[in-house]
Amino acid sequence: MRTCSPDEGDEDGNEGVDRDEVQDIGRVDAELRRADDPAGLLYGALIAASVLATASAHTEDFTHVAFATCFVLGVYWLAHVYIEAQSLQLAGDRRGFPRRLAHMAVRESSVIKGGLPATAVYVLVDALGASTKTAAAVAVYFSVAVLLYVGYLTARRAGRHGWASAADAAVGGAFGLLVILAKTLLH
Repeated sequence: MRTCSPDEGDEDGNEGVDRDEVQDIGRVDAELRRADDPAGLLYGALIAASVLATASAHTEDFTHVAFATCFVLGVYWLAHVYIEAQSLQLAGDRRGFPRRLAHMAVRESSVIKGGLPATAVYVLVDALGASTKTAAAVAVYFSVAVLLYVGYLTARRAGRHGWASAADAAVGGAFGLLVILAKTLLH
């Protein structure tokens, strides 16, 4: 990672780094290290938001929307587990298929972890008395915030600062906005 003096920047638009930013990067890095797979978290958040938006556009049944969200999230997770287990085999891993599956089930759990916050928000908002559509909308907007946040944290971990890290976060948020657009088109 290239460190700039406070007076200079680099070709990607990163601004100079001061001591406070270095400490901030350390905190961000620690947060991402606890997140085994930031990409999986983003993917899970995007899947959950997409299903919440789609399912709630077709029914007011809370249980149906919650089940559909968890089911689709589980299917995507299982697909990741299977594909990665097969990739290990192609890369020369000689463990048996069940052992590779078990290994990848744990490693790919970030997909599930990424989808759980939106699902929990959906359940909580519904429990507070909101309609299914409102609870799903709140969960989708929450997912946009998660996508922005994880995009930002990932950029900071990669050493990007200032406008460059904001741009990375904006791209993550843009995927959430596409989910909102899809929800609008489904109505």
